[in-house]
Amino acid sequence: MRKALVLLLVVVLGCSLFAAGTKEASQAQAAPKKVVTFPLAEPLTLDFIIAGIANLKDPNGLEFFKAMEAKTNVHINWEMINTGWTEKKSLIFANNELPDAFFGAKAFTNTDIANNSTFLEPLEDYIAAYCPNIQKMFTDYPEYRKYVTSADGHIYTLPQRMPLRPETRNLQYINKAWLDKLGLAVPQTTEEFYQVLKAFKTGDPNGNGKADEIPFIFDELKPANGMISIFGAFGLAENTSGDWIMVEKGKVSYIFADPRLKDVIKYMHKLYSEGLVDTEVFTQPVGQLNAKVRNPEVALVGSGYNWTIEAAMNNATRAKDYVALPPLKGPNGDQLWRPSTIMTGDNIAFVLSKDNPAKEVTMAWIDQFYDPKLGIQLYFGPEGSCLEIGSDGRYTILPSKDPKMTADAWMWANGLNDRSPIFIDENFEKNINWNSWVSEKLIYDKIYAPYAAKVEEYPPFMHYTKAESDEMTMIHTEMNKFATQKIAQWVVNGTIDAEWDTYRKQLDNIGLARLIEIRQKAYDNFKK
Repeated sequence: MRKALVLLLVVVLGCSLFAAGTKEASQAQAAPKKVVTFPLAEPLTLDFIIAGIANLKDPNGLEFFKAMEAKTNVHINWEMINTGWTEKKSLIFANNELPDAFFGAKAFTNTDIANNSTFLEPLEDYIAAYCPNIQKMFTDYPEYRKYVTSADGHIYTLPQRMPLRPETRNLQYINKAWLDKLGLAVPQTTEEFYQVLKAFKTGDPNGNGKADEIPFIFDELKPANGMISIFGAFGLAENTSGDWIMVEKGKVSYIFADPRLKDVIKYMHKLYSEGLVDTEVFTQPVGQLNAKVRNPEVALVGSGYNWTIEAAMNNATRAKDYVALPPLKGPNGDQLWRPSTIMTGDNIAFVLSKDNPAKEVTMAWIDQFYDPKLGIQLYFGPEGSCLEIGSDGRYTILPSKDPKMTADAWMWANGLNDRSPIFIDENFEKNINWNSWVSEKLIYDKIYAPYAAKVEEYPPFMHYTKAESDEMTMIHTEMNKFATQKIAQWVVNGTIDAEWDTYRKQLDNIGLARLIEIRQKAYDNFKK
């Protein structure tokens, strides 16, 4: 087995018994104090569900989990659910057909947990008794305890913090080859950007003699690569979860109700009306957008948004013609970029079922992944095939051993990557040597992070009561649909001034004040 796959050999605990009797339903059953020693004297089999990872190998065959089983004598029967998870999830709870645990991030939301907490085991007593690594995480990063503490005061989930993650989500790219051909500098303000886009439209920068250039393209108002990123030039910046909530001086607001939205939309309408924005930005599927950006014959796009430039172009040669465009400064001097704590991790990466027959062992078993020396191997893949540990203790991410697979695909084939229930802290990250595809993103991130740091972020993993969650979801669903449709119309037709008062009244009718009340209460509680 891999030398760095070191487990906690013994978790020795007191043997005091929990007195018989019942407690109120709102209280957790105190965890019995048992001794858990790995490897177990007798083999134990547990059933886990892992959901929503289309490109992951069957965990039953992963080298990592085979090594874990040999070290612990715990065998996991993995059920993978790659399609239809939303429907399957509802049936699991409706039929009370739960596994012993749900393993992996991105499968549940806080609403799921609030709605189904009666099926789940509170973890706080088990953490105190069996999980030294998780306890250390909560001590060193107390905000993560807040992230996983539900509105009823219990902890039903374990969080995740991934290694080498950016502070911001996307970047804006611009065609430097076109700028150079037209004798233009990289724009720094929204007005300079406008002038550059006009030159892109009329100057034939791709040199094919056709007026086929698309100066500016984006993916409608989607959280990742939509036009929301340009809002920062007008003083509006939210987190990247797509709830359109922002915080200024501790006060929560809804971006699409802010009067500054009018300035954003008027600017974007000017670009659209002059043919500087792709006319299909609000109607085309992302595949059609990508086809335009990646047009093989000749570059068509001047500027847009994506994770990295290479991810946008899917072509290393084409990517060399583009550079990252730092956040634009707006007409009032605003220059913000959206922060992205959600890129660092999740607050729901492991959930324990009430019917699990070996809760103490399960929690001692999962706690081992919160030792970064083991967690890094679950994330990137095992030492030898995916990682190399030098004599200086540094970790190097190895290239793909399959010539048909990229480094990223190789990692997904050998580890759990973004779904891993792990905690890689900032100090441990310093021991990891970047590889090219990781370093590209982190280098770009340094351009945008100072502007994201100016933004008061609404914490991404907030908790609400079931009633609050249901009410907020209903309001948000209707309000976001209404607001995004109106914004798209206004960018196209420019009627925002004439329709603004009616629009704001409709937001009020949908429940804007109540939405902000719920959000503000949760934010204030989190900040206590």
